[in-house]
Amino acid sequence: VKALTEKRFWTAVRNNGYFILFSCGIQVPLIVFFSLLIAHVKKLKGLYKTAVFLPSIMSTAVIGILWGFIYEPNIGLLNNILKVFGFEPLYWLSDEKYAMLSILITNAWQWTGFYIVMVLAAIISIPRELDEAAATDGATAVQRAFSITLPLIKPIISVVIMLSIAGAMKAADIVIVMTKGGPAGSTDVMATYMIKYAIMNFKYGYGNSISVLIFVFTLLLTALYQLLIAR
Repeated sequence: VKALTEKRFWTAVRNNGYFILFSCGIQVPLIVFFSLLIAHVKKLKGLYKTAVFLPSIMSTAVIGILWGFIYEPNIGLLNNILKVFGFEPLYWLSDEKYAMLSILITNAWQWTGFYIVMVLAAIISIPRELDEAAATDGATAVQRAFSITLPLIKPIISVVIMLSIAGAMKAADIVIVMTKGGPAGSTDVMATYMIKYAIMNFKYGYGNSISVLIFVFTLLLTALYQLLIAR
């Protein structure tokens, strides 16, 4: 009950919602798009698959530190690019307006390749005869993608969305490494809120109640997805 009346807890819930919306609304379409591109590459397909998969096998701590340098206000790559075009440098991780978006982009960069490999495997398993027959009938690559490929890989896309929702609900490590929930708690998610305000303050009962809430929210979201969308 205490958690449900805490403004900081609902800020954390909102940020978990941002993770879910970014993953399902932006990351998943990009995953499908790049999977389709790589599937139709004739040369160096193995190199592309390795390149996109590499971030997912790297430690989250390494990813967070790497992107921390990219976001660095004075010497970071992003701000140097902005300076070239005459823009003022931005404080990506210390400004509430940009901190959450910066984390979302970093998290997507880490896990997009993992899901691309999953979707790519589903695309490659589609019999080539279907695509060749459609091409013979005059269907363009875009028409074949929407009429043949996407309907046949719908089950794996559904799995990717489910995993994205589950991953968004348990996100914590990337937030801890990059901002520790700051500035002023604006990037806290439910897991980091539990660690900061319950576990580290030795309020283990409060921590247990938050973990139960995380489980309940995750269960409700996945159940709703299965009932309303994935069926």
